[in-house]
Amino acid sequence: MDKTFDFVIIGAGSAGCVLANRLSSNPDIKVCIMEAGKKDTDPRIHIPIGFAFFGPNNPVSWNYETVPQKEFEDVTVAEPTTEVVDTAVGVHSLKQEVKETFDDEFHGQEGPLNVSKIRHENKPTKDFVEAGSKIYKYNEDFNGAVQEGIGFYQTTQKDGKRCSTAKAYLVPALERPNLTVITEANVNKILIDNHKASGVEYIDAEGVSHIVSASKEVLLCSGAFGSPQILLRSGIGPREEIEKHGIEHKVDLPGVGKNLQDHIDYLTVHKYNSMQFIGTSIKAFLIKYPLEVLKYILKKTGLFTSTIAEAGGFIKSSESKEIPDIQLHFAPAMVVDHGRTQIWGHGFSCHSCLLRPKSRGTVTLKSADPLEDPLIDPKFLSHPDDMKDMIAGYKKMMGILNMEPVNKYIKQNCQRPVDLNDDADIEKAIRESADTVYHPVGTCKMGNDDMAVVDQRLKVHKLEGLRVVDASIMPTLIGGNTNAPTVMIGEKASDMIIADWKNNL
Repeated sequence: MDKTFDFVIIGAGSAGCVLANRLSSNPDIKVCIMEAGKKDTDPRIHIPIGFAFFGPNNPVSWNYETVPQKEFEDVTVAEPTTEVVDTAVGVHSLKQEVKETFDDEFHGQEGPLNVSKIRHENKPTKDFVEAGSKIYKYNEDFNGAVQEGIGFYQTTQKDGKRCSTAKAYLVPALERPNLTVITEANVNKILIDNHKASGVEYIDAEGVSHIVSASKEVLLCSGAFGSPQILLRSGIGPREEIEKHGIEHKVDLPGVGKNLQDHIDYLTVHKYNSMQFIGTSIKAFLIKYPLEVLKYILKKTGLFTSTIAEAGGFIKSSESKEIPDIQLHFAPAMVVDHGRTQIWGHGFSCHSCLLRPKSRGTVTLKSADPLEDPLIDPKFLSHPDDMKDMIAGYKKMMGILNMEPVNKYIKQNCQRPVDLNDDADIEKAIRESADTVYHPVGTCKMGNDDMAVVDQRLKVHKLEGLRVVDASIMPTLIGGNTNAPTVMIGEKASDMIIADWKNNL
């Protein structure tokens, strides 16, 4: 393998795959993309419902956990993140998608990432949307002119299969001779020479150390947990966080690993004895699922195309809010602890997610060991306004679930009963079992203040030849899912990089 490239990309996630495709489209540019995980050969990755069958020890996730959270009575929270090849900027969001249903100013038609309506709708999901639409308006397209309302979610699928960024961007580029993909590469550090990133040191699956050189730039795309961790191990960040692990401090950027934000979430789970719901029962395994397997194999339709979170909405916790600050996810399955806890039977889950939290956390090093997980401390609910809005959001969610026709499903609560008329009891329930929907951002934020890590062109301050291109550059958490905006960041960064090097390519 060639050890010298024009660009070395660290991380084959949503943004990294975009960069690999766009940069390698020029045959004169030599690109290397490296990923710590394995190739995405597990079929459960590509079947939309497949993630529900990974179980408690998910083989395609890092299975990170936070440090004990003070506001949760020192309980840790799961922060899973993918470890396989993952699968002011309006024009760049249009570049990324092909929309099967909507063709308007808010949706593109020429991009590689296919977006479609869900191919599987069941009665309970429809009942939720009908009930919610009695209180809030029905929204046919959350990605259109208006976000607020209740409706069905769209999904990145094509012909009933998951259309990840790896599938949409990376796979079509794999035959290009100027693109090299390295999997099972645990990055130790970015090499810095005379305040310029010159390459990457990584450890392969056998424990052997390697170096690849970047003649132009290193592009760090390892996410809100991985990117600050790699910067810190490379000597880039706050001096005290680096030197206490015996690492040479090279560039003082106090904002590395700070400003962590994530969507905190509370869900209610209810059993209901009906095979209309996804679940585990003898009858389902003997009768329903064999038929659903045939549907999927033969026509790519039915239950196995479900994304589980089939419907939901964006609402306001109070009328004083200018824009929605609560997202709802209705799942026709009992999902507890990210699916790691299995519950026998059938039922549903409904999530109330706080979209605009004010709490801020950190990502730091546990040690200098590149194989060690980072210390993740989101400091969930550390700002008092977050709990106030969570309580209000829970009440709004239950207002929908108590409305016909969805209310017939909520009689058997799988968790302890919660008194809707007692805010203190709701708060206690939230502190006992709130969780995250894993949308971490902000740890390498863009800006020009003392805590900013990258500038408006995503270049790391005080360094040459190094950019961060992922959700960690977002200064504040967006009011929705973070995948599509991260793909957009990759598209925008690709254009900026090509423009910056147009006279030297």
